Amino acid sequence: GVTFDWMEFQRDGQPFPAPNPNLRPAQQLALQATDGSGSPRVLVDQDLRPPNGAWRPDGKVIAFIADSDWRDEIKYESPDLYTVTTDGTLTRVTNDGYVYSDLSYSPDGQFLTYARTFGTDMVIQQKLNHGGPRDVFVRPVAGGTPINLTANWDLEPGATQWSPDSRYLYFSADVGG
Repeated sequence: GVTFDWMEFQRDGQPFPAPNPNLRPAQQLALQATDGSGSPRVLVDQDLRPPNGAWRPDGKVIAFIADSDWRDEIKYESPDLYTVTTDGTLTRVTNDGYVYSDLSYSPDGQFLTYARTFGTDMVIQQKLNHGGPRDVFVRPVAGGTPINLTANWDLEPGATQWSPDSRYLYFSADVGG
């Protein structure tokens, strides 16, 4: 006599009743002196869970990926790009339904690179019978239009790696799906 929904069992495979991961607290992004002195300075204290971050080489900005809708069980994952300065100025760089990953700065700090693919909600809304490409983008830090490096490329790009001189971006490719 128990009525249940598939979402309760899809999360983590734990027995019924499964814990709700959306009840977890948000995470803060904070700076702490390397010697442990002083108290941490909180840079991001919003309802986000930033799982990763990339320091700009000048040490003044952190870029990270986070999903502002992570508590909504009905929406699929769609993490966006954010930046925060060391003085706490938070900027949401994207808000377009795509899924972002593989974030890094070029060694010279001039470019931010990331991978972008269709989010599941976007696939459903557009009534697509397939996903979308995983494309690698380079965004000038000083502003300007992001450049899709793999727009006319048939393969799936893997994780990216900058050359030390910031002239090249390397990545592997998957063939066949």
